[in-house]
Amino acid sequence: EVYGWGDNSVGQLGYKEPRMITLPLWIRGLKDIDVRAVECGRHHTLAVTEGGLLYSWGSNRSGQLGRKLGADESGHEPGLVDLKGHVVTEISAGMDHNLVIALKGNQSLLYSWGCGDHGCLGLGDSRSVSLPTQVQRLARKTVVSVACGANTSCAMVEHHFQKEMERADKCKQCGRKLSSGIRNQKKSCARCRVVFCKQCVKQYGLLKPLLPYNALPNVSPVRQPKCPNVCLECRDILMEAQLTTKYHSQDMQQRRLKQARAPLAPKYVSVAPERTIADLEKELRAAHEEILVLKGRLRQQGRPEESNSRE
Repeated sequence: EVYGWGDNSVGQLGYKEPRMITLPLWIRGLKDIDVRAVECGRHHTLAVTEGGLLYSWGSNRSGQLGRKLGADESGHEPGLVDLKGHVVTEISAGMDHNLVIALKGNQSLLYSWGCGDHGCLGLGDSRSVSLPTQVQRLARKTVVSVACGANTSCAMVEHHFQKEMERADKCKQCGRKLSSGIRNQKKSCARCRVVFCKQCVKQYGLLKPLLPYNALPNVSPVRQPKCPNVCLECRDILMEAQLTTKYHSQDMQQRRLKQARAPLAPKYVSVAPERTIADLEKELRAAHEEILVLKGRLRQQGRPEESNSRE
């Protein structure tokens, strides 16, 4: 049984009357349905059953219900969302959009629909979609978990190199069949063994040599060993491992401890005093007073000499 309460202004709680429900109220539209999980958006609600069926109800202003309403059909009644026979394993509701993981055989597919503001549907634009649409960017990935914010979306993908490996005679980028007779026609990653054709590697730069961190250019005449070529995903993983090893090794930690324990040498900085106009005026006045005092002394010394000459 499913209970709901709160704002029911557009039937998002499964009742037609637009009123506020302050106590948990049983949703009659889900009678005799084994519901496994429920997700609430701003004005709509989703529910997935034990059998992998998806129900939606509430407002369909931005197409967030994922189904077309008839002329006499009201959005407050839970309705089945058509996912072409796929089994729904996980759901997530944003403010006005939804994400759903559906299984088709052994393949995990990601669907999105609703309001596409800020590109939250992952379809490459900001348009709204009223029916479940597959996210093609993650079509070849195994999506295991999804989450929605107000206008954001997030998906967690299972990363296994063995599962992502394509056939050895086909390019992963373009899907072109590679002949086994020509050796240089295909290039493979040294870590995950993913195969690319030579044209895709040259055009898109899919394989890069894995250089050691802070490697210096080879200026010596001695030939250095060739670095292995890895794909971009493996290169990011290995570079991150190199950085982690360098900055979190025992030698680096001991060096940081020595630097922290070493006493800091005192630093002396000589600063010239700033002389203002007022200070200069005071110095000039003091010098002028000293000059007057010296002149007075000279006059006093000259007077007795004049008196003696008169006598």
